[in-house]
Amino acid sequence: MNLSEHFTLQEFTRTENRDLLQANIDIATSDAAIHGKLTRVAKELLEPIRGLFMRPIHITSGFRHPALNARVGGSPTSQHRLGEAADFVISGYDTQEKQVEAVLRIAKELPGLQWGQLLVEAGCIHISLGSKREIAYYDVPTKTKRAFTL
Repeated sequence: MNLSEHFTLQEFTRTENRDLLQANIDIATSDAAIHGKLTRVAKELLEPIRGLFMRPIHITSGFRHPALNARVGGSPTSQHRLGEAADFVISGYDTQEKQVEAVLRIAKELPGLQWGQLLVEAGCIHISLGSKREIAYYDVPTKTKRAFTL
């Protein structure tokens, strides 16, 4: 099921935790609010980013069922639980240095994008719905953030 031109619901719900895969898919498919938010993430955030870089984007984490979120060590208040966030890698931007470069480019060249968090973390870029516009490097092991300045 497509959420936008280049992104599918399957990309936002996949997990290596097979025992939680079907529950993750079922909730994201049947909960209209979550499905709507995932569609917004795909259309309003990821499609413009894909257009800016003109490269494929691989989603590493999208919607997370609460049990899946706990299993992967996600925050209990993670926007992934609400379908409001995605972690992704842009093709060719798979090093930390390149991801920092990409985050700064997104912030500078897509000023109309309405995001809450735009973070470099654990080998990927995290983006969420919102208007806070926090740009940072998030160190997963220490759970600390270092803000970027433009």
